[in-house]
Amino acid sequence: MIEIRVEGAGFEYPDGTCALKRVDLVIPPSSTVALAGPNGAGKTTLARLLNGLLVPTRGRVLLAGTDTAKVPASRVAAQVGYVFQNPRRQVFASTIAEEVAFGPRNLGRTESEVDQAVRSALEDLDLTLRAEAHPYELSQSELRRVALASVLSMQSPVLILDEPTASLDGADHERLLRVLAGLRRRKATILVITHDMDFVAEECERMLILRDGRVAADGPPGEVFAAGPGAGLEPPSIWRMSRALDRPGICRGADLLESLRPGSGA
Repeated sequence: MIEIRVEGAGFEYPDGTCALKRVDLVIPPSSTVALAGPNGAGKTTLARLLNGLLVPTRGRVLLAGTDTAKVPASRVAAQVGYVFQNPRRQVFASTIAEEVAFGPRNLGRTESEVDQAVRSALEDLDLTLRAEAHPYELSQSELRRVALASVLSMQSPVLILDEPTASLDGADHERLLRVLAGLRRRKATILVITHDMDFVAEECERMLILRDGRVAADGPPGEVFAAGPGAGLEPPSIWRMSRALDRPGICRGADLLESLRPGSGA
């Protein structure tokens, strides 16, 4: 398990764009954290700092006490898996099985361990029967599942998901929830970049909002919604419904139903 610590981190791109100004935060091991905010707030830049794709131009990022700027990016990526919003940016192998095997094989796992990791990831994402298909023969939905499987197979202690609920149908949404439950069982840390406030309310224990390259809010989703998440972030439907039913402050559907049961004391 890995603690993530960000100390005064900022990042400026070569063209002079300042994406992050000064970010301080700690993400304990086994957390499920939402990273939200308007477009251009710095969410993706922060995620790439955590994954080692970028290093801060000021401040530092520590993974289990190790400064990411002082170790190879490959070492950071082995600890922090990243599923891109657009799977075509990360899928490259000629078959699904080869794609999913690439990560664990390059981490130096034995072939037996690689085979087991591939089988498990394909089963989790219902891709076993498509193992020998070329990724670009797949639908966009299937391709997203391949990208997720290729990161799951590495069994990284930290996983970053970029807009994982975008354009999901019911079956894919259920698969995603099943994968998240499995990650929690093995005590992985999950960071979700998302605009989906309903998902945040139901699945995340903590919510970070970035605005203009800084952390504008940080806390349990209910507290952040109560304070007002700000422009462009609509409170979740259960939150709005709970207020209409005179049960303010409730974010999760199961909690709202429980509060409406006779004798609940609400």
